Amino acid sequence: MSLKFENVRDQIGTGDFALMRGRAAHSRLIQWRTTSVYSHVGVFAWLEFGKWKRLFIVEALEGRGVQLLPAEVVLERSGSFDWFLLGPEVPNPYAVAGHMLSLVGCRYASPWQFIRSWGLIGRRIGDWLGLDVDDDPQRFHCSEAAAESLLAAGYHDDEIRIPAATPPEVISRLSCLTRKGTVIG
Repeated sequence: MSLKFENVRDQIGTGDFALMRGRAAHSRLIQWRTTSVYSHVGVFAWLEFGKWKRLFIVEALEGRGVQLLPAEVVLERSGSFDWFLLGPEVPNPYAVAGHMLSLVGCRYASPWQFIRSWGLIGRRIGDWLGLDVDDDPQRFHCSEAAAESLLAAGYHDDEIRIPAATPPEVISRLSCLTRKGTVIG
């Protein structure tokens, strides 16, 4: 179901998720390797200062790291996103968004982490060498940051064993999230 951003913006809550289908080559590669329709994930956060209130998305992007952008800017860039409502299994959505916000400014995950997390040969070599999946705990890819934020908020799911090895598809299947529809401009 398609939802106009202007009609649902005020219904989106802090801690809700945006999952996206990328059109770029690296997005298609992520979708192919993780057998997912999604290549990217971000977390919504409403920020207020006096009478000023705006909806943002916290996301980790290659070349930019973890950043905070207005939701309409992300929507314009991506063309659409699927809105996932955070359920009562996570009693404090502000803890999810707060953890994501605490990561703003961190660098993006290294190429090795992708090879180690999702590359079949890279995973086997890394396992054989006894290397950690998360080669730098201060660097994040989008679904890693989202998974870590859910864990920090007290949510636990067997599908999130290692945040660094969690693809966007896993995030979309979590029992704490309910897909509301595809948001368009």
